[in-house]
Amino acid sequence: MAAQCRVQPGRSVFHRCLQKPGGCIHFASLCKGRRLCRQFGIALRQGFPNTPVLQEHGFQHAQPFRRQPGDRSLHFFGTRNPGHFMQTLTADSITKSFGSRQVLNGVYLSCQTGRVTGLLGRNGSGKSTLLKIVYGIEPASFQHVRINGRHYNRPYRSGLLHLLSQNYEIPAQLHTGSFIGISCFKYREVLSALPFVKDRLNMGIHTLSGGERRFLFVLAAIYSDAPFVLLDEPFANLSPLLAEEAMQHIKAMKAHKAFVLTDHRYAQLISCSDDLILLHNNSNYTIRAPEELVRYGYLPQGAFIPESESFPSPL
Repeated sequence: MAAQCRVQPGRSVFHRCLQKPGGCIHFASLCKGRRLCRQFGIALRQGFPNTPVLQEHGFQHAQPFRRQPGDRSLHFFGTRNPGHFMQTLTADSITKSFGSRQVLNGVYLSCQTGRVTGLLGRNGSGKSTLLKIVYGIEPASFQHVRINGRHYNRPYRSGLLHLLSQNYEIPAQLHTGSFIGISCFKYREVLSALPFVKDRLNMGIHTLSGGERRFLFVLAAIYSDAPFVLLDEPFANLSPLLAEEAMQHIKAMKAHKAFVLTDHRYAQLISCSDDLILLHNNSNYTIRAPEELVRYGYLPQGAFIPESESFPSPL
């Protein structure tokens, strides 16, 4: 069952429908907006988007309404597959200095739903700083962050990003169940049903060990409502079993989200990443072969490098 929505020409309802994460059923009203259609790659036929292309963008059974005399708007209805539209996050020309020391110089980072981007780099290379700039809580000399083609000065205000920082903490008196309730809505039942969470729902956060708290925060980030999840050293302080479990949850949820991870456990980071970016000499390098990690001085010669989607075989 679809609800009707009608707008005047020039209003970007289609823009909002595509940006809205996790929408199940939408009623799309598409105006005669050539710029908007070009932005989302919608083909135009006689000035209007055609029905087959709408269906390709996830609007199932899309059919045009009868246009009223003098009405310049073209109306469509249909159910939208929420996982069909590929959302993108792009951070371009990121430049940051601390005093006379430049950390980032024209760094580019891009990710899209359905993929995991691993961010590698030595200590002090600017990994955490980059994630904070992308999220919008760290000022930069220059930055240009776009989400689904729209520019944001403070991306966190969009509600489309979730950042788990290294020093992430919450009030100690909060219970696990309350924390889950305020952390996510869409996947709340899924998260609450996980054995680790289910066994600790009625426990206070302060009663958990440091590793247990960190794992809980990682799970809450993975199952948050935001389609873009930035994880700064998610495997830190986790036992090997919990780190492996966190990797499996990331792989399971990447069909609905985009993940950007940093961690010094490079083997685990590489094995769960679809794309690898190395921060080196204040710039970013796309890693397509394992020997490049040795060439750029990130790993010593002969270091073990696991198989990854980013390159075909280990070193």
